[in-house]
Amino acid sequence: MSANSKRRNGSAVRPTSSTEPLAPPPMSPSSVQAMAPPPSYDEVMGHTFMTPIRPDQQDLPVLSYIDIMPRCLNPGNIPMKLAPEFDKFSALLDGANQWLQTNTDMRVWKCETVERKVEKGPDGPFIPMDKMTKHDSMFGFNVWVKGIRLWLTKKLEPNLPVQQLGLLNFTPEPLEIPMSAISIPLGGFATYSPGVVFSHDYLLGRPFGTFSINTYACLQDTIKTINEKLKDSPIQGTILNVETTFMKVCEGFKRKSDLDPEKTCWTEDKSDMRKYTQIIRVFFLKGKSVNEELEMTTFTPDIVSPPRYPNIPPKFETMPFLVDKVARWIVTQQGTKILNIQSQDVRMHTTFLTDEVEIEHDSTDQIESTLATKNWIKVIRVFHTKAPNVPPLQYLTSRLFVPLRIGVRTFETMSQTMYRINAWLNITGLVPCNVETVKYLFNEGNFQGVRTERTDYREEMMSGKIWVFAIRLYFNRMFDEPNPFLLPPTMDWKTQGGGESSCCALL
Repeated sequence: MSANSKRRNGSAVRPTSSTEPLAPPPMSPSSVQAMAPPPSYDEVMGHTFMTPIRPDQQDLPVLSYIDIMPRCLNPGNIPMKLAPEFDKFSALLDGANQWLQTNTDMRVWKCETVERKVEKGPDGPFIPMDKMTKHDSMFGFNVWVKGIRLWLTKKLEPNLPVQQLGLLNFTPEPLEIPMSAISIPLGGFATYSPGVVFSHDYLLGRPFGTFSINTYACLQDTIKTINEKLKDSPIQGTILNVETTFMKVCEGFKRKSDLDPEKTCWTEDKSDMRKYTQIIRVFFLKGKSVNEELEMTTFTPDIVSPPRYPNIPPKFETMPFLVDKVARWIVTQQGTKILNIQSQDVRMHTTFLTDEVEIEHDSTDQIESTLATKNWIKVIRVFHTKAPNVPPLQYLTSRLFVPLRIGVRTFETMSQTMYRINAWLNITGLVPCNVETVKYLFNEGNFQGVRTERTDYREEMMSGKIWVFAIRLYFNRMFDEPNPFLLPPTMDWKTQGGGESSCCALL
């Protein structure tokens, strides 16, 4: 592995800041050590972190990655609620392409957007690069930043040309929905439909009864619009991955939206309402156009037990059943190329009195407030395109790896989780066909800290949250779990004893 491939452990936004050390792995103190030196061209790359290589390892592990975060252009002042400014998202692609030109022995097989919390450091804003959790404070001023995660493999044929990545961002069309006159309740806002909130501010300057609300087109309509554009301007290359990601568009009751897919940094003042919408990102490998069009199929969990008025919520099928539903569909898809399998949290509502359940799997709008309780449910989106000569997959199986809980509210690092993942892959001999980073709400009463089986969860009002990130791998073959004694030992965070951990849930 070339010297330029070896990454540092963390990155302060300012060059004078010290790096963040790796926490000692629970399995053995020397099992996860990153190698020096730091990247030689941070001025281009921004802030990076790559899968650490053990001293006894001569090559890349089976599954490896590099995170590329944007450069800080202005540190701002987080304690004074002055947001820092970061480089635009397309600059991350420039950095990734620079890195690929230097590391010619590697190739990218998957891209995804990842987000980090920007924390207050002694020398300014700091981005923890190896952390598997993020804290969402109740009424604080939170600063977030988006970056790119490249999942890497070793290039098997040295003579293949160096990959160069391209990116297209697509935003949903803005819509203005006329509303008939309704009464505005005390408190200054009302809910018209799931995900759409407006206030009395929207009435200013308009006759009562003639106002409207602003929203965005749904995902399927956005896909149709994208394909119409691609007929005139085809993608100059081959699609590598397609994903949806949320972007903040406004805060409080501002009527003007700020939907900029190039924006990498946003803030949340928890005392205000916030509006988000989803955009679609298409990562592709530059080259000859093959005139690909996008398709998206969404799978939602079935209701196992309906809600009952007044306070019994519905029960949904678990994640293994949802993945199995996706698998049964995929194996029937002759002439379909799977571009990405992505889990996404969407809003779920139960209609008052009628007990009807609505899952907003196609909606792009989302309103959040610390003063409101929110119900969420995980859906799976499969992005695909037509490929006449591609046979269907014979199987689709999934394995979820959750970071090991090592304390009451602490978890192992990404490096330590990746070490355990690669040990599992080496023993099973499996090669993943898809990978994704999944977010879970921390549950203190659960031994492993997250409820991996459930597809639904609830965000309580007036409370802070801790989010835990896990890695889900998909395979195109069946497999058996290896003998746990062949895997790295883990620790029971309550007793500090060894033995098998329940942190890896099979889906």
